[in-house]
Amino acid sequence: LLRPLRLLRQPRSIKVIVRPSESRDGEPVSFTDYGEVHRLDHVRGPERITGQWWNGRWKTRDYFDVLDAAGDRYWIFRVPQSGWWFLHGIFE
Repeated sequence: LLRPLRLLRQPRSIKVIVRPSESRDGEPVSFTDYGEVHRLDHVRGPERITGQWWNGRWKTRDYFDVLDAAGDRYWIFRVPQSGWWFLHGIFE
C-alpha cells in the first residue's frame, strides 16, 4: 500500500465527522485541522495497524487514505480504544 512522502513528526489530533454519525467506527466524511474543514470526496480504508504487544505497544490504529474536495490527499487514523482521530501524513 502507498504511504505519504511527508509524515508529521508527531501525529496531530483532529476532529472528524463520520457516517453513520452514531457509530464510533463509521467512515470519515470530513475532518477539521487548525479550524479548516476538509470535506472528503474519497475515502480508502480502514487499514488496521497494530503495535507489538510483546513490547508493550498494544495500541491499534485504523488508517484511512482520504482525498478532500480541494484535491488534497491525507493519511488519517483512528485509535479504536479511545475513538480519537489524528492526522499523520500528507501526500505530495
